[in-house]
Amino acid sequence: MTKGVSDLSKAKRVQMMNEARLMRYLGHPNVIRMYGIGVLRQPLLIVLELASSGGLDSYMRKNDGRTPVELKAQFALDAAAGIEFLHLKHILHRDLASRNCLVHKEPGQRPVAKISDFGLSRHGDLYALKVTSKMPIKWLAPEVLKTLTFSHKTDIWSYGIVVYEIFSDGKEPWPGMKNGEVRKQLLDGKTFDFDCAPPNLRLFIREHLWHQNPDKRPSMAEVTGWMEKFAQTKKFEPRAEDALHQGEEIEPGSKSAYAPPPEPEARTPRTATSKGPPSGRTSSACSSASISNTSAYVQMPHVHHHKK
Repeated sequence: MTKGVSDLSKAKRVQMMNEARLMRYLGHPNVIRMYGIGVLRQPLLIVLELASSGGLDSYMRKNDGRTPVELKAQFALDAAAGIEFLHLKHILHRDLASRNCLVHKEPGQRPVAKISDFGLSRHGDLYALKVTSKMPIKWLAPEVLKTLTFSHKTDIWSYGIVVYEIFSDGKEPWPGMKNGEVRKQLLDGKTFDFDCAPPNLRLFIREHLWHQNPDKRPSMAEVTGWMEKFAQTKKFEPRAEDALHQGEEIEPGSKSAYAPPPEPEARTPRTATSKGPPSGRTSSACSSASISNTSAYVQMPHVHHHKK
């Protein structure tokens, strides 16, 4: 599979090359792999791993009402494992959405979801925009709107949106609302409700992945551990002893059946390679050449950082 862009400015060519440089370090069953890049003539081409079933968003819409909840749970776990691997490599994705996940199916095996599209990704654990740019408002954590700063915890918020997209069969988040309305809701500390997922999963998303305080959101390792338990559930209904009550806090090491597992730092991603980018946490520029080619992205207003 190839990703190509023609008629690029010099800056866009550099951005696409940086995306390819970042992708070459990524080897994980739930992250799309890059095999090479062609730069000698236009269009510039990035050669990627084949994803036989296309985008996760289109896959869910195409199979609307026909995707078993068990497979949806596996897709959500696939995405969690891929993001966990990226975070262990100190990579912020910054554009998590079902449109940026791909699905591949080998004969005789279930379809597998893979994280893709690293046009906005950065190497580092924290990244602050220095200039305004187009961003996908409906997938953003509220603190991004306030500070233009991205972190692992903003990826976790966006992952919650991805899970909603999976269980809603590819429907857009914040249904029926325009970007300006969504921005106001986010700044007011509000989220949207939905009933397309099992109740315990909905509560986990709303109470933990979408916690207004990013410091109180779980790590991606904790999220993956929770999703592993959820995906192994034989009956996708909450049991009384497992219910996640409104306002309940999840603490590291909690014994709740649906709490993240203790000691998430000891977790090893599934079949991950040890290959990775050089150590360190400084960000390197890496933007997609065609990032604004969708109505999901709108221009972010400038944020003034006041000195104390």
